[in-house]
Amino acid sequence: MGVTKKEEREPKGKQGMGKQTTTVHATDLDATRMNSIDAPRRNAHGAGATRRGGGTLLLAIVLLTATTGCVSNYDFGATRELPVTQRIEDLQELKDPQGDPAEGLFDITWFPLLFGKIELFIPTDVDEERVDGHFSAKMRSYLPLFCAHHVQAQHYDGKAECYEQSTLTSVLWGLWHTKEQRVATERGERVEKERRFLWLLRWGPEVRYVNRPGEEPQA
Repeated sequence: MGVTKKEEREPKGKQGMGKQTTTVHATDLDATRMNSIDAPRRNAHGAGATRRGGGTLLLAIVLLTATTGCVSNYDFGATRELPVTQRIEDLQELKDPQGDPAEGLFDITWFPLLFGKIELFIPTDVDEERVDGHFSAKMRSYLPLFCAHHVQAQHYDGKAECYEQSTLTSVLWGLWHTKEQRVATERGERVEKERRFLWLLRWGPEVRYVNRPGEEPQA
């Protein structure tokens, strides 16, 4: 229990009103003194936390800026309208820095949290599902962590003819998602399309055949 001190004083300029008594608790005085002592410490601690937070943000910005850049060994835009055979010839002629044949063509642009682009063209080996040929892919992403992205991919056989094509679009990390796949078959081009909303609501896959033998080409 704290000690209670009493102070008595007589009001100035007034007579006959008696003395006024003011009660001051020692615990209140101690609390006031502690607050006055701790206040600079708390302010210094808060300022230190602010400086640390600002330093962390600055470090993050520096690191993200440092990772911004472009890496490329081929200009895909120059052959965009040309047959795929042109890229095959360019790949066969391209050499890596050691003088060995290049393993593929690529073009990568990366701006963290804003934009990313990846485009490549590589040879493929024969396996159970693919034939000997080439694979081409192009992806563009926007905002952090691929918030929205669009991907196109094509498979070419040894005659440089596209026998499979896939297109994928995703918005808000898959909140809205569409996928379309086109595969060449003996009955024509098999088109399979699927759509998804809110990650759970799904439509499809819807399957149809276009460009059947003897029919007019369709999109």
